[in-house]
Amino acid sequence: MFRSIACKAFADTCTSDFPTLAQAASGNDDDRARTLIYISAAIVDYLDFKNRRITMNDAQIAETALLILDEFPYLQLDDLRLFIRRLKLNAYGEVYDLDGQVFIGWLNKYVDEKRQHLYLIQKERERKEREEKEKRDAEEAQIMREKVLKKVHGLAAHMDVNNVLKRNKK
Repeated sequence: MFRSIACKAFADTCTSDFPTLAQAASGNDDDRARTLIYISAAIVDYLDFKNRRITMNDAQIAETALLILDEFPYLQLDDLRLFIRRLKLNAYGEVYDLDGQVFIGWLNKYVDEKRQHLYLIQKERERKEREEKEKRDAEEAQIMREKVLKKVHGLAAHMDVNNVLKRNKK
């Protein structure tokens, strides 16, 4: 399942329907085991890519997976896919001594990047909402000006008629 998730950018993780690690593991013991296997598969995928599988044994991979589940329960399944993709692209620098602490450190950097991305998305959304409100307010103000002008023109025309009538009476 790990390789079947297509995820290339933070935007992909922000709009997906994938469950968080906590949600995926919350059903029963089998769900928790499946989630730990998924996390372990992500770690192994990277180790295999780097041809460094021998740097972490199965026990270290399992413990790292458990730490990730416990410490990053809010991450979605596709976050792990993007995280591993970014590792493969060397987004967090070259490391020669791979272990659980290195993975946790990289994952902390990933989380910081994602938070920054979400912050920028929120700021952009707020900017657009503010612009839309300003546009609506300007349109409403224009409509009010037009109504006032119609009334003023109507009064002026009425006053002109009254002035003509008064002159005609004289």
